[in-house]
Amino acid sequence: MRSIFLQYFKYGNVFIYLLEDGSIITLPVHLIRVANVMIGGEPVLEFNCKSVRDDMRQQGMKAQKDFLEDEDLKVRLEGFPPEVADALNKGSDWVQLNPENTFVLQDVKEDWMRYAVPMVATCLNAFKRKALIAQYESALLNLGAHSFVHVTYGDTKSDIMPDITALNAVNALFRRAMTGSALATTNHLCKATVIQPDTKEMFDDDKYRDVNAEILSAGGISGIIVSGRAEDGSNFASAQVSMQTAAIRIKQARDNFCELMNKINLRLNGVGRKGVTHSRPDNVPLFTFPPVDLAGSQKFQEVCRQLWEKGVVSTKTMLQTHGYDMDQERERMKTDPPRENAAKEASSDSSDSGQAKRGRPTMDDTERSSDPAKAATGKQPKPSNPEGSL
Repeated sequence: MRSIFLQYFKYGNVFIYLLEDGSIITLPVHLIRVANVMIGGEPVLEFNCKSVRDDMRQQGMKAQKDFLEDEDLKVRLEGFPPEVADALNKGSDWVQLNPENTFVLQDVKEDWMRYAVPMVATCLNAFKRKALIAQYESALLNLGAHSFVHVTYGDTKSDIMPDITALNAVNALFRRAMTGSALATTNHLCKATVIQPDTKEMFDDDKYRDVNAEILSAGGISGIIVSGRAEDGSNFASAQVSMQTAAIRIKQARDNFCELMNKINLRLNGVGRKGVTHSRPDNVPLFTFPPVDLAGSQKFQEVCRQLWEKGVVSTKTMLQTHGYDMDQERERMKTDPPRENAAKEASSDSSDSGQAKRGRPTMDDTERSSDPAKAATGKQPKPSNPEGSL
């Protein structure tokens, strides 16, 4: 179930195969091709056997035979559908899987589309921009690390123009000073300057803040939920909308999974195939999940507190979700500081008062309706209470 939900949210497409022993496996998304026809409400799937055969040939040492031995191939294909094993033995590139054993779980898409578009596809433009920013920063850092020394020799005012021999001598002099000796002796006609690019603009502006906000908004997630900061424009209202969107997506995924499991239960019970039906279709239990309510304020506060305990959400955000203004409370504490021992005093007072008021108050003998002598003898030691209650 974890694998199905992961593929559902990551790829938007889940292809499931029901083996003969009743176990469920998920097929690789990149090896499945959806056909143009549907049988029983499920699209027909085709498996890429050529990639499996190529992977088996490339692994390990090169075999002497042109193809793997049948026994070795049978062992390697135990986890694949039986149609794939037959197709590999026949040398086929693609094989059609049995529609009665295949189930497809897809995200929301148009009816004419074969595949559902994953949610991460909406973030590709933001990912591209983020990669471009990373390349820019890497290029600027590499350029800043490769500083150089620019040496000028000569004087244009006095028409002293050195030839190539003099320039080579100055070059050798500064090279020895930079690599070996720490001293270079020159005349007033020689000047040296260190040239290094300015990299301060890399840290003047947070270039990733906007692109991260775009990625979160493309996924329907509020930035305040992820980072605990509201610089990207996120607030409590947008966080609530984000939680509602997440709850809707979770509920939709659960409903689709329940529908899938109900089909599999009916299939295992014998409905839709040739076999013995063990129970009536009405008696087959339905697969369901408990409801998820992330839109309510209490649920949202609990989730926010859990994120705060993990260090994901700031303290200010956690207090805002509970209706507290952190700045206002700080100003109130300056004018009215809380008592340090208030909690201890309250607990001690409650404990003392409880001790004083515990039990029934004592009564005088005149108020008693029973014989005082019997009350006294009742407190004497007995076999059941050797110590007595006096």
